[in-house]
Amino acid sequence: MVRWSAEHYGGAASIDLNRAVFISRVGEVILEKLDPRRILFTQEEAEQLKAINAKAWRELVGNGQCAAYEKWITDHFTAARLRLFAILSRIDIAKVTPKQHEAFGAFALSESDLRQRLRLYVGSILVETTPEILKAYRSNKKVYVEDNLQQVIGEESDPLARSPRLLVAKAALGAMDTYSTYLSDAEFIDFHEDLAAGTTGVGVRLRKVPTGLLVEGLVEGAPAGKSGLIRVGDIITAVDGTSVVELPFGESRKFFRGTPNSEVTLTLTRANSTPARVALRRAPFAFEDGKVQLSRGKKDHSVMVVDIPSFYSDDLPKGSSSALDLRRALVGELVKKTRPQALVLDVRGNPGGYLEEAVQMAGLFVGRRPIVSVVEKHGKKTLRDFGASQIFSGPIVILQNEESASAAEILTGALRDYERAVVVGTSVSYGKGSVQRLYDLDGADALNLGLPGVVKLTSSLFFTPLGHSPANGGIRSDISLRQAHSKALRQPVTDLTPFVDAAQLAQIQKKRTKMDGVRADLKQRSESRRSASEITTTAELDEAVQVASDWLAFERTESNGTRYQTRRDVIGY
Repeated sequence: MVRWSAEHYGGAASIDLNRAVFISRVGEVILEKLDPRRILFTQEEAEQLKAINAKAWRELVGNGQCAAYEKWITDHFTAARLRLFAILSRIDIAKVTPKQHEAFGAFALSESDLRQRLRLYVGSILVETTPEILKAYRSNKKVYVEDNLQQVIGEESDPLARSPRLLVAKAALGAMDTYSTYLSDAEFIDFHEDLAAGTTGVGVRLRKVPTGLLVEGLVEGAPAGKSGLIRVGDIITAVDGTSVVELPFGESRKFFRGTPNSEVTLTLTRANSTPARVALRRAPFAFEDGKVQLSRGKKDHSVMVVDIPSFYSDDLPKGSSSALDLRRALVGELVKKTRPQALVLDVRGNPGGYLEEAVQMAGLFVGRRPIVSVVEKHGKKTLRDFGASQIFSGPIVILQNEESASAAEILTGALRDYERAVVVGTSVSYGKGSVQRLYDLDGADALNLGLPGVVKLTSSLFFTPLGHSPANGGIRSDISLRQAHSKALRQPVTDLTPFVDAAQLAQIQKKRTKMDGVRADLKQRSESRRSASEITTTAELDEAVQVASDWLAFERTESNGTRYQTRRDVIGY
């Protein structure tokens, strides 16, 4: 894998599996995978892994043995988990304030520090509690918190602790670069479903509870919802006669998947009812809440809000994809008498997806112009949608946050570079400027560890039309609503010269003269409306719609030949 990355990407050319820096990074990634929330280990325990890491790694590379890693995990992970629940048993849940908290960066300095961290983490768990969940737990918040922590550690850390080889495979790839990793067969199924925004099954949203699997929601159009036999609040105790009460959540989920039209029988319990058995046939369905959705702005119906949760594409019969779904929906709106005059593209929390989908979606707003340049070791290629036609030419506001990444940054960067959009949201986006490819090991030996599965490996870097890499500080907002830090690569990428031709560059520069004034005025209005202070995440969308409305007002006054001026006395309507 190191050889392939060096030949095709170039970023791994300097990686030596025996270099101290690389080995140290392997140890760091192991700790990150076992304790991502920094609530299990103390700094002293982390240092103990670092002390034996070099020897353990050389033992693994030299003769394929994981004994040293296995011993550290046995001695420390199990003890840390027992300590976690011992601390939890002494916390009075009733006195914990439900509240989100910032993630912890370093490991706890002491057990006292761990106790304080756990109290804060419990508060964030309680924020997510719903009446249906508490009902399933008989309104027992203590049991709910305990089970939530069991699931967090069980689903994320336990499989890695039980399989040091799996953990080391992930760590070795993660040490090469932040976004490369190893996916087991089960993990790849979940990964593929996310990229497809759909799967084949019965369409129930589940949460593990002590008595089984709580039905938290039904996917619209899927077999469970269409049957009318399953309700939110039901608890599934068995699938095809196999009890799921004691099974880990990840293992239970596989029983719901299967080939289209295959039958599955669910055993349900419901309040004040005897257990029932429901037979359903699996079918392909899409995750509707994971797909592009259009809605009108609450205060200004001339503004259309486009929620873009990811850049997906599937193999379902209707051929759903994020770009195609947006084209179909937007064309349908544009033929109405009340056609939208401005758009807000909401990419908050969008982790990315397929590169081609971002290119095709950008083409809806800039036509056949270059969208992104993908750079590998032996050259670069510029991507554009040659079949695209620009279907909307009005004002566009892009709403981003610190979790808007990858393909979302390609879309934002292209529209920003061509002066087609004003970017609003957190001060910067995530800052991911690389592309990964998937390689099926097909039974091959991964890192001499004998693990079948899929490797996700960085293959190239990408740059916006004007040569900016999101890895170099993210995509900056024109109007900042909240401060954020880019989660860029450890080694920032140097920007390139623009890759658009001279004529296109001249057009961009000409348009920028006008847009600089528009952006300055929109920013001043927004800050005056907010008293120049940060706003809550719930108010971000309303503010983005208002910015689009302000921009429309500018366009209308310009078309009427009226000189547009900033007037503070009309701000805040």
